[in-house]
Parts: sequence; structure tokens; C-alpha cells
Amino acid sequence: MIERKAIEGLKIGDYWMQALANAICLMSGESERKRKRKTYLLDPLVIEKIGELARQDGRSENQFVERLLFQACKNANLIPDTEELLGETRGGSRTQ
Repeated sequence: MIERKAIEGLKIGDYWMQALANAICLMSGESERKRKRKTYLLDPLVIEKIGELARQDGRSENQFVERLLFQACKNANLIPDTEELLGETRGGSRTQ
């Protein structure tokens, strides 16, 4: 389990990133993780560019954002290096 001290030492200004870090901290102790639905409000320009980057990477926007945030949390030592991103659970790729 990730210690709360690791989260408190971060210089993350956005409330949602702190909430995400707390959720990951709690999830890391579980043996089976499941994806959860959550809504975020983002600048339309950011949404457009996420879509472009996701298409260039051959992923859905959701997969792209999840991978990006997962790696950011790993880089911040919020997720242990031994943890892996959840695999595809819907029966295949949905990218077009």
C-alpha cells in the first residue's frame, strides 16, 4: 500500500489530481481492480488535442488518457513499478 506521506509531499495544484492520487492509493491495496466511470470538465482545445494524440497513437481517447495518467502517477511514485495498467476488458479494441 502506498503511504499517505508520498501523496502529501506532491506539489499538485489541481484538486482532481489529488483526488485521483487518493483513489489510486486506496486501489493499490486491492487484488482486483475495476474501471470506474468519472466525469471531468476540460478545455475544448485540450479535448480536441487529446483526440488527435490518441488517433496518432492508435488508441481510444479513454485509453490514451488512462495510460498517460497511469504513467504520471507511476512517475510520481504513487503507483508501484510492479503495478500494470488494466488490460482490455470489453472484448477488443474500439478504436477506429
